[in-house]
Amino acid sequence: MSSNVRKHILLLPFPAYGHVIPLLEFGRKIHRYHDVTLAVSSCIVKDLKQRELISDADFPIVAIPDGFTGFEGFNHQNWVDSQTLALPAIADLLRAIPITQRPSTVSGDDPDDEIPDGERFVWLVNGQSNGMSGHPLCGQSVRGERSLRCLDGRSVANGELCPLQERSTWSLGNDDAPKPLEVCHDRGIPFLYLNTAPASMILGALFVDENYPTIPESDDDILSFIEVPSPEAPLPPMPEAFKTHMLEINRIASMVSGIIVNSVRALEDDMARAIETFPLMKGIPLMFVGPLMPQTEKISAGQLEQQERVEKWLDRREKLSVTYVSFGSIAVPTGEQIAEVAQALLATGKPFIWSLPKAKQHHLPAELTSRISEQFQGEDSRFLILAWAPQKLILQHPATSVFLSHCGWNSSLESLAAGLPVLAWPMFADQKVNAELLVERSTALMVEGTGLKPKRVVPAEEIARLLRRIGGEQTTDTIFRAAAREWKFILDAALAAGGSSEKAFRAVIEFADNT
Repeated sequence: MSSNVRKHILLLPFPAYGHVIPLLEFGRKIHRYHDVTLAVSSCIVKDLKQRELISDADFPIVAIPDGFTGFEGFNHQNWVDSQTLALPAIADLLRAIPITQRPSTVSGDDPDDEIPDGERFVWLVNGQSNGMSGHPLCGQSVRGERSLRCLDGRSVANGELCPLQERSTWSLGNDDAPKPLEVCHDRGIPFLYLNTAPASMILGALFVDENYPTIPESDDDILSFIEVPSPEAPLPPMPEAFKTHMLEINRIASMVSGIIVNSVRALEDDMARAIETFPLMKGIPLMFVGPLMPQTEKISAGQLEQQERVEKWLDRREKLSVTYVSFGSIAVPTGEQIAEVAQALLATGKPFIWSLPKAKQHHLPAELTSRISEQFQGEDSRFLILAWAPQKLILQHPATSVFLSHCGWNSSLESLAAGLPVLAWPMFADQKVNAELLVERSTALMVEGTGLKPKRVVPAEEIARLLRRIGGEQTTDTIFRAAAREWKFILDAALAAGGSSEKAFRAVIEFADNT
């Protein structure tokens, strides 16, 4: 598939797990054919290391000291910080990368663009470097060599990372990093754009122009759902912050060498065809390579022990009897709503597993909290409340029946890959769009009125009723499970040799070979 010359590919994810994980997995696939480095906010690198999600067998991971502290307790301020700290730091990195020759597309007179190959490298730790004194992303290594510094402190030597006279460097950024990618365009660095959301987000951005209507801004804008324009309803007004973001994606679309989508063409073929009809997209390949999910979960020793206990617990449950609940790694419902969900789970009479942060578990009724310490004991245990849960194992276990999910895009794809029906509980951003797609594909029901700023407290009785429907207790509603299993078959076929996603991945490698 690949030429004998290994290129160097720089991966640049937005610092949130919904973006990092698929790009990390994509990097592992690419690394079989080309050299790969992933550069991301230092707060993410620290967390990746603590969670043991990366290993020595992986490619170099570089920490960008951008001052961003992450999305713990998602709010307006940490979203602003991601835009004002993390993204500008990525742009600074791209400006500092040495290039083989001054490209014809560069119109400025930046002397750094003319530094000969092999004489300037970037060291992503605090300090300064000769020739780039004061640059916030550069430093002097112990031996006086300018170099990129890897996760474990190893210096990537000259010729090991960027011998640009032998191997060209190109970058792959994802859908929340459009501004830094403009630097690639200005410097003549080829780049691809990885969309870690459904293809509808690309289509929505193509509809947005400077005259697009907006609604008054507030600090709660980022806590709301993104409404995606479409040919049928092209002008739903959106907050100014969302419009700005969509305009940036729109602008980048004309600069990219190609767009990669973490999805399956068959799942979003209508969106794909609509995107390809836009004049702006003429000649730009749209490559559906998904789902990008780890083949095996990388977990710590402590998590391995917990995974084994969970698996044994599931093995003792009846087939298609367990409800799995997870609202993702960023947002959870209010305390009052958590209590209602708990009562609903108890009312179904079915065993369940709930991935719920320890700090939120005090909202659970005493009937549950009093028994958490002994939940793994005894054959008659009816529930597990876990601060961390092995999601892939749970979703793929034959005992699992229903997934109550926030419908982050990664979780949505995981539900389809496992052939599980979903009770959708979207919280913010694109999650409602994702949930609506699952509903359209007949694999889900969606709870109305949810979100970080919910319109109501959904009563336990309603939740329990929906869980019973989606679980197929009423024979007329088994359409959800049947559809989910059909989509599992389609996703498996797409990833298999000769499948649509496998062919699209080969197209990405061929692009790298020929660039």
